[in-house]
Amino acid sequence: MATKVSITQLNKAATEKPFVLGSTSFFSEGGSEFSEVGSGSELKASPFFGSENGKKNGGGGGAPSLDTNAPSSNSDTIHEWGKKQKRGYHRVQSCLTYWLENGFQVLWIMLSTANGGDPSKLAYHHQRLRQRVESRLGYRGLQHFQVRTSEGNGVLHIFWAWKPECGFRQRSFYVAQGWLSKQWAQIHGAPIVWVSRVRPGRVSRNKVSRYCMSQYVSGQAGYEYMSWSWGRTFGFPLVACWKWLKGKARNKSRLLLWWHRFLSGGFIVGVPRAGVVIDMGIIRAAYKEWGSELWQYV
Repeated sequence: MATKVSITQLNKAATEKPFVLGSTSFFSEGGSEFSEVGSGSELKASPFFGSENGKKNGGGGGAPSLDTNAPSSNSDTIHEWGKKQKRGYHRVQSCLTYWLENGFQVLWIMLSTANGGDPSKLAYHHQRLRQRVESRLGYRGLQHFQVRTSEGNGVLHIFWAWKPECGFRQRSFYVAQGWLSKQWAQIHGAPIVWVSRVRPGRVSRNKVSRYCMSQYVSGQAGYEYMSWSWGRTFGFPLVACWKWLKGKARNKSRLLLWWHRFLSGGFIVGVPRAGVVIDMGIIRAAYKEWGSELWQYV
């Protein structure tokens, strides 16, 4: 019978076996020179119209986008949402919190399917598109969160997050609409795309998360599934870790404080049976060592 993992073992794993980013893996639920989402301007409702005239990354004109027209927040309150939307809100908030609190730049992307196209290939074609962004534009280590809906002929609503690896010079992360439209047309046969930068900060993060769930994860939007690059982003299953920490917290306020501090790269103190302190690096290393059994013994 396995014994409980001590904080000494966790710290040892964290120092002796550092986490190495691997290939992207997924968790499914069922499955400024540029415009910025969450900048305080009034957001418009449907990201399918507009244009972007920038020239970065081989950009320029192209198919319609909303690069200069950010989507709008929804009047529905979180209390009126169903369980599916609340779960989705927590997942996207967690990803955005981790990215924006740890120096990532985030883009909000919409990828469409043309008439007669095959929406079942959206996920695979999105993977191929990310590979092009990494190899041709140099944004290696790209992370993502995606929601697929059946609106139109099938649409992916995506967040891309990127920051340079340690030791590399900081650079702006942006994929021009013209370049994106051309690549997506070649891969998926649909030139209509949309791209906008997500502004850092709690207010912006909350606005974007609320809009994403109220607009895309609902019956009217034809929600199908959501997924994210949990292996590349966190190095352990996000939901399993949340449930584990939820079982340790005495109340909701403490849980939310722990979770935000944890995602922001800080230490959590006082988690019962988990030792003196834990942080994301310790959990990454421990999960790499023990896998899913980790949650049973800490």
